[in-house]
Amino acid sequence: MTSSILIAVGNPLFRDTYASFLRNCGFAVTTAAHGLECLELLQVETPDVLILDWDLPWGGGEGVLAYLREEPIPRKTSVLLSAPSQLWPGLVQGPSLPVASILPRPLGLATLLESVRTAAGTPQPEPPFYPVADRHHWAESFELKSPRLSSDHR
Repeated sequence: MTSSILIAVGNPLFRDTYASFLRNCGFAVTTAAHGLECLELLQVETPDVLILDWDLPWGGGEGVLAYLREEPIPRKTSVLLSAPSQLWPGLVQGPSLPVASILPRPLGLATLLESVRTAAGTPQPEPPFYPVADRHHWAESFELKSPRLSSDHR
């Protein structure tokens, strides 16, 4: 079963990059450009993971989290909150947040993928296994030939 992800990030470049990357990794992705759109989507669908930008326009990450505290969604959604590091102490010590993890900014794609897989309970795929003999055979059979210039091309 494919895990569903809702990406609520205000910056269209980051939102589109994260969405494209996670789709290519096999996740079903929906996006929201602002807090009100995120809340509308949460009322009609329950994603496995919500990637939430603290600085989300029109309601912000704080408003979405307040909604989640007041109106919990039926199925468990893991919230990954992307927030500036200077806010982290207040977030951790503040009121109980329905947040699985606070992610650093800027958020790298490797960190994003690892965090989403952990939050969704998706196992990490095993790296491909290439027997040593196959690698050597491939290397021996692959010849790099430099083009030789004939006397006509000098």
